[in-house]
Amino acid sequence: MPHTPIGRLTILLAAVATGCGATVAIAQRGADFGTEPPHVILVMADDLGWGQTSYYGHPLLETPNLDAMADNGLRLDRFYAGAPSYTPTRASVLTGRNNDRTGAVRVPGPINKQEKMMPVAFQNAGYATAHFGKWHLNGLHARPGLPILKEDPYHPGELGFDYWLSCSNNFDRDPILSRNGDIEEFEGDSSEILVEEALSFIERETAQDKRVFVVIWYSSPHRPLAASEEDAKPFSHLDPGSRDHHGEIVAMDRSIGALRSGLRDLGIAENTLVWFKSDNGGLPDIDYGPGYGPIVPDTTGHLRGFKKDSYEGGLRVPALIEWPERIQPRITHYPTSTMDIFPTLIEVAGLDPRRLPRTVPIHRQSIALIPTTSIGATPISTPICRETLSLSAPASHLRTPIASQRERPFERPAARKYGFAAHSTF
Repeated sequence: MPHTPIGRLTILLAAVATGCGATVAIAQRGADFGTEPPHVILVMADDLGWGQTSYYGHPLLETPNLDAMADNGLRLDRFYAGAPSYTPTRASVLTGRNNDRTGAVRVPGPINKQEKMMPVAFQNAGYATAHFGKWHLNGLHARPGLPILKEDPYHPGELGFDYWLSCSNNFDRDPILSRNGDIEEFEGDSSEILVEEALSFIERETAQDKRVFVVIWYSSPHRPLAASEEDAKPFSHLDPGSRDHHGEIVAMDRSIGALRSGLRDLGIAENTLVWFKSDNGGLPDIDYGPGYGPIVPDTTGHLRGFKKDSYEGGLRVPALIEWPERIQPRITHYPTSTMDIFPTLIEVAGLDPRRLPRTVPIHRQSIALIPTTSIGATPISTPICRETLSLSAPASHLRTPIASQRERPFERPAARKYGFAAHSTF
C-alpha cells in the first residue's frame, strides 16, 4: 500500500467534552500552515504524581512552565502510563505495545530487541534521533547513577538512537552519564543538564536542516532525593524526603521553561511537538521504612493507590502536548495512554505506517484521527487494558480495562489536611 505523508494535512487535536468523557477530533485546515513535518520531543518525568502541578491546584508546588504548556496546548486529564512502574512504561512508549508483549514485564526488563521501535521509524524517515537521561531498558537493576557502558548490547544506540547521553538507572544532582558509551561527570541539577545537552543537539542538527526526534527522560523526582538549597527552601517545613522531592520538581519545571525558551530561540518552536508525561503514578504517603518515608502532601490528588498499584493513582499521570502551529489550547477527559504515542506520531509526522508493530491496532490507535469531513469527532473504540503478571502467581494475568472504569467521589483524610478538595476520583 502506498504511503501518503500526513504532512499534506494540518492537524488540529480537538477534545470535544461529552460529560465525564470526551472524543478526540481532527480538523483538516488546508495547506496554509505548510507541509513540513514537525520536530518531535518526548519528555517524561520519573514518579511525578497526577496531582503534582499547580495547574491541578497543588497546595504547595508552583510549576509555572508546565502551567504555560497546559495553557497553550492540549491537556490530557485522563492520560495513563502503560504500567505502574518505570521500565514497563518506557517499553510501551517506544513500541506502542502493552509492555507484557515487549519483554519488559517488570523492572528492569530488558526490552526485546526485535521489537519495532519508534526511534527506528524516525531514523528511517530521515530524522536525527537522540536520547537523554534515564534508560532502564537494558536489564540492569543497578545502583543509582550507573552509566551505560559502550559494550552494553541494549544501549540506546542499539534501539534506534543516533546519539545518547544516558544512565542505566536513576541519578540525581552532579550525575555521571554516558555519552555514546564514553563516561562523563557533570555538575548541577540533572534535569537542567539534560535539557541543556538536548538543546545543543537540536541546534547542531537543525543547523544542517535536519528534523529531530528527541527523548528526554528525567530521573526527577525519583528517589534518592537531592535538591539544591534554593529549590528546597520553600518546603523547609516538610520532612527532608518530602522537601527534596518537591525541590526536584521545581528544578524539573524550570528545565521545561529552558526547553521551551530554547526552542523559541532556535526559531523552531511553532512546528515542534513537545509531549510531556510521567512514567507512573506518584510516590506513596505512607512509610515503607528507612529511606522510603511518606511523601506529603499527597502526590496523586487523592486518586486511589500510588506507584506500583494498578489503580488510578498508580497509572493516571499528568500529560500535555504542545504544538503551537497545529494544536489549539484545550482540555480533554478522554482516556489515552503511553501506548497511543507511537501510532499518533506515525500519523502527525508522516512516517511509514508499516513501521508500526502489526499488533498495535489490537491495543490502541492514534489519537490524531482524520475524518473525511472538514470537522468530525470519532471515539476511540479500543479500551486501555492493563495486563500485569501477578506477583504471587506469575503465570496468571490481571486484565483491567481502564477506559471503562467509572469515576466516583473518593474521600481521603489527607485531602483536607493538605488543602486539596475533599473529593476526587479513582
